[in-house]
Amino acid sequence: LESTQAPGNKDSPRASEAGTFMDDLQGGSTWGFDEFQSQELGNSLISFRRLEDVLSNVMEKFKELDMSLRNQQTAITKVEHNVADRPTNEMFQHLSTTVEQQLQSMAATITTTQKSLGAVDDQLERTRGQLNLAEGKIDQCQKEKALQDR
Repeated sequence: LESTQAPGNKDSPRASEAGTFMDDLQGGSTWGFDEFQSQELGNSLISFRRLEDVLSNVMEKFKELDMSLRNQQTAITKVEHNVADRPTNEMFQHLSTTVEQQLQSMAATITTTQKSLGAVDDQLERTRGQLNLAEGKIDQCQKEKALQDR
């Protein structure tokens, strides 16, 4: 216990307690080791109270960190859902391919329709020519009939 005394510092509480204890033991005092132990335990209780306060503060900090972590997890979950709802490059590529195929199909339909329209125009011109011939024949027949009726 003498080694617990700080050299040159006999005024420290630990040094005086240890010195008194050693003096009492050597002098046959009734103060004894149990009483010294209970005094040390009292000093330890003060440390335990401080330790309790420190642990309480640490627990509060952990609770704050836990709440912060939960809030961050919630925010991350929201962002994940938001990102999952957004279209991906693959979706755009698929959509682009689908639209391109539809455009090619429509272009083929337009080409077919233009060819058909050209054929219908040709038929219309032939029909007009035949109509003109038929009108000419009708006019000629009407003139002949008018001549015969006179």
